[in-house]
Amino acid sequence: MQTLITILFMGIVGAIIGGITNSIAIKMLFRPYEAKYIGNWRLPFTPGLIPKRRDELAKQMGQLVINHLLTPKVIQQKLTDPKIYDSLHQILVKKVVEFFQSEKTLNEWLEHIGMMNHDGKMEDKLYILLNKQMTHWINEHNDQLLQELIPETIWEKLDKNGNKISKYLLINVKQFLVSPSGYHLIKHHFDQFFEGRGRLLNMLHPFLDNRNMIERLQQELVKIIENDQTEKAVTQVLQSELDRVKSWTVEEGVQKLLGKEGKDLIWEELKKFFFHKPLKSFPLTDLKNTIINQMIPTVVQKGMEKLGSTYIEKWMKKLEIPELVKNQVDSFSTEQLEEIVVGISRRELKMITYLGAYLGGLIGILQGFIVILMG
Repeated sequence: MQTLITILFMGIVGAIIGGITNSIAIKMLFRPYEAKYIGNWRLPFTPGLIPKRRDELAKQMGQLVINHLLTPKVIQQKLTDPKIYDSLHQILVKKVVEFFQSEKTLNEWLEHIGMMNHDGKMEDKLYILLNKQMTHWINEHNDQLLQELIPETIWEKLDKNGNKISKYLLINVKQFLVSPSGYHLIKHHFDQFFEGRGRLLNMLHPFLDNRNMIERLQQELVKIIENDQTEKAVTQVLQSELDRVKSWTVEEGVQKLLGKEGKDLIWEELKKFFFHKPLKSFPLTDLKNTIINQMIPTVVQKGMEKLGSTYIEKWMKKLEIPELVKNQVDSFSTEQLEEIVVGISRRELKMITYLGAYLGGLIGILQGFIVILMG
């Protein structure tokens, strides 16, 4: 019985010593946090292993990240993942649709992306740029005929569509004449005809059936407009004017079509149209579809390939990730480092303590047997 008690006692003592030893060894990885001194003599094993080798640990962690975890090859493989491509594609499509269906004006969008248009400064800069380009172009082509400058296919279309243009003009004139506005215009000129034409006509005017005469005049004017000869005459006049426009130089065309203040007036209208209307009101459906169906897939695919093959490694070098990780680790206190490591491996560290107690117990039992045998 005494023998069994001796063996168990030595086993228990060995387990306690083994467990406490391992527990102290684990704590000595971090503690003490700072070196301890007796006078000028530094106590051994102070500070703990990790605080003592903090700089080396930070450097090694940086190298670990760049050499084994966050390598250019790993990022390139991730960029080729179809999920990344689909996600980026959907985001861009959504943004394009939101842009073209927006109630915001171009001015508001410029402000939204940080390009403020205070007091129309951006509009003025754009006007100066466009005006400069236009002036340069006009000076360069000043003596060139419009017939030479404008493509022949456009002139051919205008020549072929002379009859259609004439019909369109005459139909609109006819619609105006038979409208209330046309009636009042004819009545106005009819009344003016009798004014200042002498007393006799003025005396007869109140006795005339104005309404009937104006309606008859409307009918006659409509007959003239509907006459084939009228259409031919209008077509001939249009063709004659078109031939005359062909012989204009660029300088003549600018002066006759725009005049001195023409460019400014056109710019004011363009500015109202482009800068102050909601984007959804622009007829840009074809442009939106082109961007979504052609541009975005190409840009995303080429961009990801170019990014992965050309820029990733360069950017990673410029980012200096090892130095970045080292600085970040250096910014942690020793307590934080201990909390991170222990938080990750708490269970394993406990198992090491238990293992120390288990091995210490076995060694104690073994020693008990040896003592008994030798006794």
